Amino acid sequence: MHLRVKKIGRKPRRPAGAGEPGSRYNRGMAELSSARRRGFRWGWWSAAAAHVGGDMLRKSRTVNAMGAAARVTLRSASKVGHLLWLEVTGLFFVAFAVIGGLAASHEYAKHKMLSSRVGVALCFMVVFAWFGVSSFWRARHKA
Repeated sequence: MHLRVKKIGRKPRRPAGAGEPGSRYNRGMAELSSARRRGFRWGWWSAAAAHVGGDMLRKSRTVNAMGAAARVTLRSASKVGHLLWLEVTGLFFVAFAVIGGLAASHEYAKHKMLSSRVGVALCFMVVFAWFGVSSFWRARHKA
């Protein structure tokens, strides 16, 4: 059994020309450990532990059951969230259509004739009413 003893006061030997411009050694990289250069922050043993621990977790029935439960829950919540999104956007489109209808009636009452402003407000009202109704229809169809 051999023990390595580190001598105090002695600097580690670097290759000649390390850190100089044009040299094949980079001083900043030479000072890092090989494990840090590869991305293992705590050394090779932590990577090995993570690998073994990951294998153990993948084989665990409890972890697999929790993962399946999380997937089912997220899928259900995303469907409900999508339905809610369709209904809320439909409500806003219908509200904008009502505002457009009020603007059209206000312009008609003011001028007592069909002007371009009334036509634009009516087109706006019809388009937004269609968006709102189709959004509610999609929500009902997906439910």
